[in-house]
Amino acid sequence: MDHSRMVPKGTHFRRPSSHDGITSGLTWRSRWSVRPVQYYFIDFGISMRCPSQDTKVLGLLSQDKTVPELSESVPYNPFPVDIYQLGNVFKRLTKVSDFISFLPHSLTIVQLCKDLIFRAEKSGETTRRIWRVNSPHFRALSFSERLAFWVDMQPFLLHRGYRLRPRYEPNWSPPWLHASPGRPLPSPLDFEEHLGAFGRPLRGSEWFLNLALQTGGMLDAVRICDNRKVVFKKVNTADEELPIAMFLSSEAMRRDPRNCAVPVLDVILIPGDDDYALLVMPHLLHFHQLPFRRVGEFCEMALRLLEVTNFYFESIRRADDQSSVPTLTSDRIFFFLIQSVRDACWYNIMMDHSKMVPKGTHFCLPSSHDGVRNGLTWKSRWSVRPVQYYFIDFGISVRCPSPDTKVLGVLAQDKTTPELSNTVPYSPFPVDIYQIGNVFKRIIKEYEGLTLFAGLAEKMVSKEPKERPTAHEAVQQCKDLIANAEVSGETTQRIWRVKIPYFTPLTFSERLAVASGLYNPMN
Repeated sequence: MDHSRMVPKGTHFRRPSSHDGITSGLTWRSRWSVRPVQYYFIDFGISMRCPSQDTKVLGLLSQDKTVPELSESVPYNPFPVDIYQLGNVFKRLTKVSDFISFLPHSLTIVQLCKDLIFRAEKSGETTRRIWRVNSPHFRALSFSERLAFWVDMQPFLLHRGYRLRPRYEPNWSPPWLHASPGRPLPSPLDFEEHLGAFGRPLRGSEWFLNLALQTGGMLDAVRICDNRKVVFKKVNTADEELPIAMFLSSEAMRRDPRNCAVPVLDVILIPGDDDYALLVMPHLLHFHQLPFRRVGEFCEMALRLLEVTNFYFESIRRADDQSSVPTLTSDRIFFFLIQSVRDACWYNIMMDHSKMVPKGTHFCLPSSHDGVRNGLTWKSRWSVRPVQYYFIDFGISVRCPSPDTKVLGVLAQDKTTPELSNTVPYSPFPVDIYQIGNVFKRIIKEYEGLTLFAGLAEKMVSKEPKERPTAHEAVQQCKDLIANAEVSGETTQRIWRVKIPYFTPLTFSERLAVASGLYNPMN
């Protein structure tokens, strides 16, 4: 396509995601705002001139190797091949079922296309926003589009007592475009405002966080009244996530220390938009951003995660026993509206890192204090125990009126769960056990010294849901393992991460240095 009006600054020939071939990221306009856009075919190396519509050809050369009739021995008509190949382009863009392969010739599809456009114009659908659902680099939106919502919300959120980062102030200008006379322009990488505007390698849990950032659904801020770091999450008011998150943060639910659902500090209705609201939550850190150092640290987290599943299930049983009671006090509402996490997976487990990292972490670059310099000064979990762990993201959670509740659905981070189905109902509670078991297995595999929990993890990921321990049984087995470890002194035993992405394994002398406090491999 001719992109001269969409990208006024132009693109680099060898690196089209960049203006200058050095800095990633483009400043661009939508096709709709500069329409019409001119599209072109290139490369006529295997094209041919056809004297009539009945011309037959031979050949296998083509980018699209799925064309059925391509042959070096059986002549075929080239015109349906064009239709097929364009149809595959459309399918890749729309991800819909094959609806054009039966069309006899190009005039039919042109008329069909015109009819579809006419209906879309009549219904106003041509102006409807579309979203790219499969972006390999998670840049489905231009940076200006991702900013637009939060920049518009900044004055309102400031009035509500929340201060966004300077990047989102309406009158902000890039500090890297300003330099003292006679001095060269500074690099954008020297400022935290560059985060999100320029591409950079993602590692660890950052890719999942950046997916949420790139879609414009999450952002950090500071609550002005107490200078507390918080996170906004934009949720659909019609979904279950909002009522479930609010219920789990209710006073009745918070009375039980086993409840480790992320607290909802506030709910902000978006002016002029009844479809969405903002959940305000504390700024947390992914539980694996900082390594475990002792067996007892993993014991603490394992018991914490299992206790919350048992807490949910126990609450349902208590509600079932009291179902004949006609009146509902606030405490009994607590029992009747319990839920199953259904996505108790790796990236949905966070921790309160305020004691571990007193200087805090940057929301967009969790491996940094300020978003500019990589590296954290932190304390071990053991030295500041107990550490609080939380489940986040209740987008596919369900409220279960009884222990026998069945659900449908295949959405989950952990695609290995055997019973997930859109057609065969299944109990969501063994799913929670399976997913937490897979989290345990992954941690055990990445560390030396956690084989103590290998047996429990294997039972939790049994293919048959009935062979997995119940939430109560898993908690009891976990407590027994911890009790044995405490008696033997194993909880204080040092453990080592054997698979650290982007880091070389530690030598024996380095391990001694770490154990003595002389060396921190994460700095």
